[in-house]
Amino acid sequence: MTEPDASPPQDPAQNLPLEQHAEPQAWPSDLPPRPKPVEPTTPPPPPALLSAAASSPSMPQPEPTRAPLPPPYSPPPPRPEPAPFEPLPPGGPPPQSPPGSPPYSGSQPIPGASWAPRGTGWPMAAHLTSLFDFGLSCCLVGFIGPLIVWLVKKDEDPEADWHGRESLNFQLNMLIVSIVALPLICACGLGVAILALQPFYKIVLVVIASIRAADGKRFRYPWTLRLLND
Repeated sequence: MTEPDASPPQDPAQNLPLEQHAEPQAWPSDLPPRPKPVEPTTPPPPPALLSAAASSPSMPQPEPTRAPLPPPYSPPPPRPEPAPFEPLPPGGPPPQSPPGSPPYSGSQPIPGASWAPRGTGWPMAAHLTSLFDFGLSCCLVGFIGPLIVWLVKKDEDPEADWHGRESLNFQLNMLIVSIVALPLICACGLGVAILALQPFYKIVLVVIASIRAADGKRFRYPWTLRLLND
């Protein structure tokens, strides 16, 4: 005789699929429901404004102002062509002045203009070339430059002739002073002072004479024996 099965009876619901074991339930929550957002509403205008707007006539809108248009482009007038140059025959009449202006002559100065003679540069070179010895006349080379300029340009340029002789006279005087100062060195201290101050004295006077010669003027060296007469 068989013994009865001691296992408990099976529930027929256990053999169901997993999806059918239990029905879905809502998640319990104690929070209150979220209120819906309230849309903002604009209040209606008061009836007094509506009646005033209905009774007032519509005002015309001002038209926008516009900038004036630029004038149409017009090309400039053509320049008149200059008259061709025609040389005057020898002995012919002088050129005519423009109407309304006084007749021009070569000897009349231009109003408001200052005229000054311009040198050729040789008068200034007659002074500056004497500084080859750097103011030391005892070197016996200070008179060579003015001598060359004077011999080359004395017959061509009267200003170069005058400035060349003036510069030569000054350089010969400086040479004589240097020769006299040499024996004074042994006799007393006066020779040393003369030889020390002579270069500065010579350079200053030569620069002044060169500037005056560049301006077309003449400069005579002070305390100078004119060995070469004018």
